[in-house]
Amino acid sequence: MAAAVKSSSLLVALIVVAGLLQSASAKTATVNWEYAVSDTQYTDWAAAQHFEVGDKIAFIYGVGHDVLQVSRSDLDTCQSGNPIKTYTSNMTVVTLDKGGYFGFICGVPDHCDKYYMKMEVHVSSRSPSASPSPTTSPAPAPGPSDATILETGPAVMVGILMAACAAAALGL
Repeated sequence: MAAAVKSSSLLVALIVVAGLLQSASAKTATVNWEYAVSDTQYTDWAAAQHFEVGDKIAFIYGVGHDVLQVSRSDLDTCQSGNPIKTYTSNMTVVTLDKGGYFGFICGVPDHCDKYYMKMEVHVSSRSPSASPSPTTSPAPAPGPSDATILETGPAVMVGILMAACAAAALGL
């Protein structure tokens, strides 16, 4: 009986570690969401990144802005009336949960069309054998110079350490 408990505990620990390792390659790109200097500034920056399913974009913005996830046609015409999702928290983290197109605009009147607060993102499907994403990104386009890539590595390492400690405590 004790051997069965140790075996199942080891299996649970291995599953937890495997899940943590899979998320190790996910990245979070941080964007300072403010007025842009050109109509393609944010889209050009996003195109220079390599986003995969599971990656995240953190939008940091002040009072007077928001983030709307929109269709391609709404992005092209800066239409805010039919958003897929609306975010208003001043620190929005969007998980890119599928491959393909994501579009984002600021829904405040004139911010998309006159101040170019819009971004198109293309997400690749993550393959099981994909190597981890790079820890740095190419230089971002002028404007959102605060945009950086942050690895989720430290959180993953803490999780692995906790799983190892749990395994040791169980005598595995």
